[in-house]
Amino acid sequence: MRTLIVGVVAAAFLLSLGGARAAAGSITLNSGQESQVAAFNLAAGDAIEYTFSTGVDVVMRIERVGTEVFNTTGPAAHGTFTASTGGQYTVFFRNDGAYMTGVSYSIDQRTNPANAAGNLLLIGGIGAGVAAAAGVGVALALRARRRKASPQMPPPPPPPSP
Repeated sequence: MRTLIVGVVAAAFLLSLGGARAAAGSITLNSGQESQVAAFNLAAGDAIEYTFSTGVDVVMRIERVGTEVFNTTGPAAHGTFTASTGGQYTVFFRNDGAYMTGVSYSIDQRTNPANAAGNLLLIGGIGAGVAAAAGVGVALALRARRRKASPQMPPPPPPPSP
């Protein structure tokens, strides 16, 4: 039972670490075409780390709720965008050039260490609750086993007659 609890807590911990979500690949964009390549739910302070390369200048845009919050243009770029507020952030590439081009990209979500610490506290609290519930369950099972196992004592003999 203890191994199961440790496994659940370890899995939750790994999922809370930064960089847990990523998008990588390549797309082909015709002249004037735009394509969505990734979407992330970010908390304030979380970041998107990006790298892309292509044959011609393209625009990489990041939107939050339909409003552009960041863009960069070029045939290649590497950098980081940090979210000022939480929400859904979407990454697009757009080809404003006259020729079709391929774009190779890698986009990673990076969790702010302060946000990760909050996740760890939450996971620790859940883990402590699960451990306490398991402890109570084991104690009740042992108590029930002891009650079943102890034989019924015969009644005391009657007092001697005078």
